Amino acid sequence: MDQRPDPRLDQRPHVTQQTTAGGGATWGIAILLIVVIAAGAFFVFGGTNTAETPATPATESSTPAAPPADAPAPPPADTTTPPAADPVTPPPATDPAPAAPAPTGGATDTPPATTTP
Repeated sequence: MDQRPDPRLDQRPHVTQQTTAGGGATWGIAILLIVVIAAGAFFVFGGTNTAETPATPATESSTPAAPPADAPAPPPADTTTPPAADPVTPPPATDPAPAAPAPTGGATDTPPATTTP
């Protein structure tokens, strides 16, 4: 009797597996992503080195600064009430709009043609 399984009954799917090293495109994308993140961090947090910035020199004054002069006292407040302002005169009334519109020069809605000399 034959004990080998029938090859027609073997219904396992054929699965292709990736290697553990990954493809070249995967490594390229990963390196590019790291470079972009590093460049962004440099522009946000770096770029200026404050240790090399020269300190501003101190002034070499042996005499102390003179105190500021006293400001003049403000004039006393006026307790009288100001006179009332002139009443505002209303603007003159304008003529109402004409009842009929101005002629346009023809039956159409276009203005008359102009000629240049």
